[in-house]
Amino acid sequence: EVYALHVHPAYPIGTIVSNCDVLLGIPQEFDVFFKGKSAHAAHPEKGNDTIAAACSFYQSIYTMLHKSIPPMDNHLCHLGKIEGGRARNIVADETLIQGTLRALTRETMIR
Repeated sequence: EVYALHVHPAYPIGTIVSNCDVLLGIPQEFDVFFKGKSAHAAHPEKGNDTIAAACSFYQSIYTMLHKSIPPMDNHLCHLGKIEGGRARNIVADETLIQGTLRALTRETMIR
C-alpha cells in the first residue's frame, strides 16, 4: 500500500480522501531553453530572436498535444513561466519556458 498527502481545494482542511483508482495526475515538470544570438533592435536581421521562437513554441505545443493525445485521455499541459531578453532594444539571445504536464496514466504521459 502507498499513501501520500496532497492539498486539494475541493476538500475541507482535515479531510482525508481515498480512491481505489488514480486520484491525482502524474506530474512532470519541464524546461525548454532557447539559445539564439543577440543584436540591436535597429538590426534584428543580425540576431536570432529567442522570444519569437518561444512564442511560436507556446502556440504550437497545445495543438501538438491535442493531435497526439486522444480527448478521452485526461491530460494537462501548462506553460507557467517565460523569461527572456535583457533589454527592450536588444534581440533576446536566451529565453526559458517552464511548464508542467499532468496525466492520469503512464501511457498518456509517455506519448
